[in-house]
Amino acid sequence: MNDRRPLNFICRRPDLDHILEGQFFRDVLFSGLERPLRLIPVEAGQPWPLMDDSLLLILGGGADSNAYLEGCRDAGHANVGVFHMGDELASLDCGFYSRARYVLRNYYFPDRISPDADPPILWVPNGYANGVGPIAPERLPGFTDRQHVMFFSGHVDGREIEVPGRVKMFEVVKEHGLPSVMAATQNFGGGFGRVSYAAHLANSKFALAPAGISDESIRLYDALENGAIPITLKLPYLQTPDAIDHPPFVILNDWDDLPAFIAPFQDDPAPVLMEEWERRRSNVCAWWQTFKRDKAVMVAETIERSFARHARRRD
Repeated sequence: MNDRRPLNFICRRPDLDHILEGQFFRDVLFSGLERPLRLIPVEAGQPWPLMDDSLLLILGGGADSNAYLEGCRDAGHANVGVFHMGDELASLDCGFYSRARYVLRNYYFPDRISPDADPPILWVPNGYANGVGPIAPERLPGFTDRQHVMFFSGHVDGREIEVPGRVKMFEVVKEHGLPSVMAATQNFGGGFGRVSYAAHLANSKFALAPAGISDESIRLYDALENGAIPITLKLPYLQTPDAIDHPPFVILNDWDDLPAFIAPFQDDPAPVLMEEWERRRSNVCAWWQTFKRDKAVMVAETIERSFARHARRRD
């Protein structure tokens, strides 16, 4: 590749420090780029630099995004994309999308995703938390060697907000005495530290991955990176080609279905069952590796099309 212009990833420094999935962005989503990635953290209160060949990280509403994108255009900087995080409920004004060359965003909502539009708006996954991954799949224990049947740690209810689906999940596990390690926290980011959290995931056969405030939850990706088979409910973003597209997880219709599913794994499971689920776990791990590569390719192709389009304009 002759064009070695870097992609300038511009972000607020406090946002970069706050985001849980920064490693995933750098090491997975942008891993398909054949050009340098230059992170440019900007202090709070300082203006974003008007730069070409850039991708602007916007966390939340991005009130000043329109002015910045207009300023880039006025300065002749046409190759400017947006990475939008934090629109968990599809409640934010996303009018600034139209001023970008392309948009990558978390949280799948059909009316906010337009891969074939101009500009293209593509869904990208939240990804695993810093410190929970990355981990090579060959370093993970197999299904039989994992001590815990199920694991969950996360916010359920308390000072910030109640998550009804998680409340019901806990009630079902408790009522039926299902074998599990469960840690409910009353605030975001409470509970286990990331190293011990990842250790529990890597030592669990299944990871409960309920929806949070939004359908998409970082816990799904944490589980996948640590080789635990996610158990979740049937959710729209798991069923669409523009997002996850029918993955090989355990997908229940309701948390009331959990006791019947987990019953064969209680007491002394048959060896043939364990062998079957080791194959299933291997398939999930292989799917996850392919999924990450595919998303990296999608992101790289989108960014490279913008670079190529802008290069033609320069010529």
